[in-house]
Amino acid sequence: MAIIAPSGALRDDLRGLLAWLTTELDRDAQRACIDINPYAVLSNGDPSQLAGESKIHLIGQLADLSASDPYFRRADRWRKFNTKGFFTTEVVEAVRQLLRTADGKTDLRDLLLEIVAHSGEEPALEAELRDILFSNEADFNTRLLAMKALAGVEGRNRSDDVSALIDEGSHNALRLAAELVMDEAVSLPDERLLQLMRAFIPLFKDDDLALEEPAGSTYFISLLVSGLPAVQATYLLSELSSGLKCTCGKERSYECHCRVGISKLIGTLLDRYFEVAHGPYCPAQLWSWMKALNFRNDKSTRDSLSVKALQADHLLRRAIQLLAFESLSDEQEIWDAFIKFRHGAMHSSLFLTSDDDTWMLQHAAKTKRIGMFSAFYRTHNWYSESKGPSEHRALQRTYAQSDSDFLRIAASKERASRAAKLDVRQRRFRFQSRRRKRQEQIERSNAKNFTQHQSVIAKGEHWSWLRDFAREYLQEDFHEDGVLKYVRDPDFIENALRSSVGFLSKNVPTLEEIGKSRAEGRYYVIPEVAYAAVLAVFRDQGSLDDIDRSVVIAAKTDINVHHSGLSDEERAAFHAEIDRCLFTTENDLLDFLGAYVEPQLASSSIIHSSASLLSYDKAFADVAKETALRWLREFPQMPLSSAETLFDIGSKYERYDELREILSQRCQEIRESWPYGPPEKKLKEAQDFWFLRSFAFGSAKFEWEVLSHFPENIFALSHRYDSLRGSRDGEWPTLNASQIYLILDAFVDKWPVVPLPSSWGTGSPKGETAYRFLNGLIWRIPDDEPSMQVEVLKKLLSNDRFEKWHDGCRHLIAEGRRKNLLRQFAAPNSDVVCQLLDSNRVATVEDLRALVVEELRAAEKWFRDGETDPIDAFYVDGEHVDENTARNRIVDRLDLRLRPLDVVLSIESAMARSNRCDFTAVSSIGGRRTCLVVEVKGQWHRELFEAAATQLHKRYSHHPDAAEQGIYLVLWFGPEVHVAGRTTSGIQTASELEDAISRRLPDSLAGAVDVIVLDVSR
Repeated sequence: MAIIAPSGALRDDLRGLLAWLTTELDRDAQRACIDINPYAVLSNGDPSQLAGESKIHLIGQLADLSASDPYFRRADRWRKFNTKGFFTTEVVEAVRQLLRTADGKTDLRDLLLEIVAHSGEEPALEAELRDILFSNEADFNTRLLAMKALAGVEGRNRSDDVSALIDEGSHNALRLAAELVMDEAVSLPDERLLQLMRAFIPLFKDDDLALEEPAGSTYFISLLVSGLPAVQATYLLSELSSGLKCTCGKERSYECHCRVGISKLIGTLLDRYFEVAHGPYCPAQLWSWMKALNFRNDKSTRDSLSVKALQADHLLRRAIQLLAFESLSDEQEIWDAFIKFRHGAMHSSLFLTSDDDTWMLQHAAKTKRIGMFSAFYRTHNWYSESKGPSEHRALQRTYAQSDSDFLRIAASKERASRAAKLDVRQRRFRFQSRRRKRQEQIERSNAKNFTQHQSVIAKGEHWSWLRDFAREYLQEDFHEDGVLKYVRDPDFIENALRSSVGFLSKNVPTLEEIGKSRAEGRYYVIPEVAYAAVLAVFRDQGSLDDIDRSVVIAAKTDINVHHSGLSDEERAAFHAEIDRCLFTTENDLLDFLGAYVEPQLASSSIIHSSASLLSYDKAFADVAKETALRWLREFPQMPLSSAETLFDIGSKYERYDELREILSQRCQEIRESWPYGPPEKKLKEAQDFWFLRSFAFGSAKFEWEVLSHFPENIFALSHRYDSLRGSRDGEWPTLNASQIYLILDAFVDKWPVVPLPSSWGTGSPKGETAYRFLNGLIWRIPDDEPSMQVEVLKKLLSNDRFEKWHDGCRHLIAEGRRKNLLRQFAAPNSDVVCQLLDSNRVATVEDLRALVVEELRAAEKWFRDGETDPIDAFYVDGEHVDENTARNRIVDRLDLRLRPLDVVLSIESAMARSNRCDFTAVSSIGGRRTCLVVEVKGQWHRELFEAAATQLHKRYSHHPDAAEQGIYLVLWFGPEVHVAGRTTSGIQTASELEDAISRRLPDSLAGAVDVIVLDVSR
């Protein structure tokens, strides 16, 4: 077992081996295997092969495992179990008790439900399964498992279960009811099915964009409807639509919310109806189902079968539309109906098309329906992009010429249309006229200017035209209303830019002047023009060697602008050529940064600087980290946006110590400059900025007290440490366990529990965003060292304020212990394993420890039950011997048993710092010396309960050959002897003392140190 489960921690790859061994061993050995990992024995083996007592023990150990590790199944939920033959009367009773007491916060109850299903014992547990099915406190998956288990109860009336779930009416209950109905074994009367459908209505959201319910929360309704036959779909449509009308009293359909849910349900049923019902269809019946529906959004033919069917069947669709219009006589009602069918909340399949308009116009003319003719009359669309004659308007004119009533309507409509157009034109005419005149004057002036100065422009010496040329040249295409309106030839523009290099070299400002202008918030156009001119030369010559350095430097200051006229490949080549010309040594890079960026960092008036060059410009990669740190030290007043960039650069290169020094200095400056009363906004922003980083990069007690005082500061933390940024894949250090505890402790009361939908984003409410961040923090504790994890997790467990995360903490403690035990384990090679199996040779230090423990237990039995009364060797003149004498007697016995296995025992072995261990067991494993340390204490020793940690672990087990493992051996001489120097300890047996010492053993030693209390009492 020491190989399969070193220190009691089962390796995942050997779970199957443990499960197989369990079924092959005797009863006592089965219990030992089950104690190591009961879930592995159940899930990876054949539990039906276990002895009866072992089966009961397995169920009990599962309960104990659930208490210490609530999520012990981890990602193993896909597994199927074969439990035929596992259940006995005793096992059923044990499972019954657990089903009654286990809650849904752990994996235990779901596991029991899974093994009960298809076991044949479902009838015996029917009452418990039914209680879980109808428990609204259980989650959906647990109730579903109980429902599936109940399927194994023959003769059960499952339609009664549907009724009970309908009466409950919750989302989960109705979803379970739908699952039952979709099961072919359940036959539900039409009336009960209608009752279920009516219960579904509140589940539909009023707004499809709402996020209160999880995405797809009503998908199960669509699944249920997709299995209905045509007869049931027809029945449900008729019953649900009967008497449907608005009850909220809203005049406008888009304000009405009372019919949205039932409309969506009927729409789903209509899709099913058109899928299974094969015509001919009755228009009157369809209209009776659809006339009162009210929808928020349209659906296309791709999303809805009913829309697809009715949009394709023109005769049927128009027959339904005609039913709606023929029932109306008032002209205003007809017009309102037209608006509803054109732009309203009707079922999308009934929306009027242009052909429908023409058909309805013809019908109105033939039947002499004046109001209907007026509703479908179309005036000229002055703004339509389509040209040519209109069939609809041609028919209107024909009908108007043949009937005086139609002619009156046509004349009235046309007059109103012309009057409306004239009114719009009169209101817009003055504004458009003035604007047009100004534009024409500008264009005439530009054309005249270009003609007068064409020769100067061609030489690239006219500044205003160069500026316009550069701006459009750097775009993807020249604008048709831009400079091409005057120049006509794009080559002229490019030649002018190339020719401007000489002109620019005489007038371009120095790099210091450009940097100073940026620091003062002024914008220089010259860098953009220089960039365009240098680009034009590069495209022509492929090199910048002939260009004055000052012009290239000016162009370099504009590379942070993304110009759409360059492809990514050309931009990379162009920038590389600029860098080649400017930077031949590292000093060139530093001189450029010093002249251009540092004046900006020294300014106290700008909001953004060009310091980001260090992060995105590859030319400065070699000097980025040192320059970033230097700037952070030398320019404390730099914009916070620049400080953030530089700080992240330093963090990216893990210059944490230097960053902490800078943080300490900045925080000290803020504390010293803090005013009495409310600070200025700029100072408050600087405080939040530097204090947050001080907390993230080290211990900052004062800074954290300030940050944690303001609840809104949690969003700065979540922005940096949410699942998409920060500690997972950003530049900052990962939050350690202590920092996570501080965050939870500070904000858990300020941001209480709220429901967390499955969809979230930047638009989520603040309370939801804050609690989601807090809720995910404990799962980052495993990123820290195992020793720190356990300490923080225990603090969380001891505080009721964090009760909502207690199960998660227990799981993480169990996982941390398992990983810690396996961290230093080295699997033995095949030769060592063969020696273990063939010659009983020790294979690992864990194996050596298990062997010594086994021999100690055997020695205890021999001392107490040997025919020659060997226990007398522990007493002289009726008094027990001292520790060393007792130790010698034990070593003498062990030596006889262990020496044939090449295990050598040594008394008073020398340890580091002049310490000596009571005795050691030494063996050679794979050619390497392996040492197991054993510390012996009598029950009377005053440090009895602490010596395992303070003496055995700290002094001895750190020996390089001991692998931090050992045995703490305690001698028990009976209850009449003092325990740890106390006369009234309450401990009466050796097993009670062993339990008491084990409970006080530090978590860090669990699995690494065995506590053995050897009973040598008479």
